[in-house]
Amino acid sequence: MAAKIHLLRPESITPIAQYLERTLGGTTAPVELACLLLYREREFRSMYASSWRPDRLPTAGDDFPFAPHGLTADAAAAIGAAVKSIWGVGDAPMRVQIEDLFGLKAGALHLLRHALRPQKAHAFGYLVASRLASDLGRFEDAIALARAAKHAQSDAVTALALEREAAILAPGDSPFDGQAIAAGAERAARALLIKQKKWRHDWARRAIERFEEQIRRRAITVRTATEGKRFTKYLSTDADFCDRERRDALKGFDRGVVPAELRPLIPAARKFGVGDDVCRGLFVRKSSRAERTGVVKSVDALTARIDGWLKQLGEPPYGREAAAFF
Repeated sequence: MAAKIHLLRPESITPIAQYLERTLGGTTAPVELACLLLYREREFRSMYASSWRPDRLPTAGDDFPFAPHGLTADAAAAIGAAVKSIWGVGDAPMRVQIEDLFGLKAGALHLLRHALRPQKAHAFGYLVASRLASDLGRFEDAIALARAAKHAQSDAVTALALEREAAILAPGDSPFDGQAIAAGAERAARALLIKQKKWRHDWARRAIERFEEQIRRRAITVRTATEGKRFTKYLSTDADFCDRERRDALKGFDRGVVPAELRPLIPAARKFGVGDDVCRGLFVRKSSRAERTGVVKSVDALTARIDGWLKQLGEPPYGREAAAFF
């Protein structure tokens, strides 16, 4: 993608009450409100997920991107269970059917559904409504809304990807055959894309990524128009955000803490040892093939020693030096 992706800084709080009032008053379209919720929640995870540890779990009311709404108790509990499971210090994570961190999506879906009409101008709105319904665990509604998007002449591949996603996520005791619906969406997308000579096995993932980019652009556009500089001053490019994350993570890095035989790897650890998966991927992509090959060879030769050092330190979380190697 040629365009730079803008990430919101943690301190950029969305005055959601203002947008709710504007939506009810007819100034902001319900689809724009929905895009704000979807994008900010996604960015909340991007900004904070890498810092969650068993001893640093979010709690209800913490870190809210939507003033004055913080994390719901259910969302905080679900995140905590998932983090503990990933770190191997808790029971299996609870099965979460609802992805609504701040308890705002049901209201947004209600407003959006009442505004939608079966016409092409509302096609994108049906897609957004399908995503909201899926996040709320209303998978049958999500499938129906994705199909309504197709009838409204939305992008058919995106609609099929959302239909397939909702069918896959639906529990086994749903009143419909999720596997059959997902398979049908896959077949329809395959036929369509083969005809267009665009078929790829990862078609669904790519369609969802394009859809999320549309949501991001809508959210940034409406916030820029509504809040102006109060909002735009918090925007940063993906590279700026990741560089700042890396600098913050490495503040006070002490090479003396690193075992002597591992110190030749410190430059690579400082460059690529970033906790945020998205940022680490960015730094890897920006490096040359020769540099990546050299790092892989160097690390492979010392993997056992790295593992031994981390094991000596006990259970995570680690200090910044070990975290970079981890």
